[in-house]
Amino acid sequence: MNPDEPRPHAGERALAGCVALVTGAGAGVGRALSVALGRAGVQVVGVGRGMEGLEAEVRAAGGHAIACRADVRNGPAMLALVDKVTRGFGGIDILVNNAGVMYLGPMADVEVDDWQEMVDVNLKAPLAMIGAVLPGMLARGRGHIVNISSISARRVGAGVTVYSATKGALDTVSEGLRQELAPRGVRVSAVQLGAVDTALNEKIRNASMKRLIKTRATAYHAMPVDEAAAAIVHVLATPASMNIGSVFIAPADQAG
Repeated sequence: MNPDEPRPHAGERALAGCVALVTGAGAGVGRALSVALGRAGVQVVGVGRGMEGLEAEVRAAGGHAIACRADVRNGPAMLALVDKVTRGFGGIDILVNNAGVMYLGPMADVEVDDWQEMVDVNLKAPLAMIGAVLPGMLARGRGHIVNISSISARRVGAGVTVYSATKGALDTVSEGLRQELAPRGVRVSAVQLGAVDTALNEKIRNASMKRLIKTRATAYHAMPVDEAAAAIVHVLATPASMNIGSVFIAPADQAG
């Protein structure tokens, strides 16, 4: 372990030896989370479209990772990946549905392709991943599914409607699944994130919405990705007798 890197606390050490599949691991929160989990002794399987250097970055933090370039919308490929990881490592202990897209703009612009992509990536892909890992978790009587949600699930605004809808639906799935699985040893958590310092906002194509988001961002300090990742690791590292079903994490100075 690099002496300059943060040392895992007792809860994080309890994660050592687990196998985690993290989507959207190529950049932002997913990449930072992969590094943090690797540092805690987790075998990380990172899935994303831009995976260059992930394995080396996790290795430098003292961990191990396998980088898989894939599109989470490709259901058969994801199912095959889960099967391969299960056969190779004996099972998947942790699933983090982190991959997401955010295309903001008035619904009157009728950007149907953008709406469809958000539904596909933010909701349908997590459902497919849950369906792929859940049988194995139930068979072993343990596991933890974490769905990365957003402040937008709590706060709907003009231009954010479809994105908010996908994240709100993901929260609904998380809570319903938590209740269903509570007696069966599999935990489910929804993590609603406020502003995080990632490139997500830069991918907004609507010029007026992009300017609005930049203006709003001057009112607070976005969380660094490693701090957001540490919060997610905290959720995962709680004792097996506890389940953080839903948590909202935002910069201290972000009001809304």
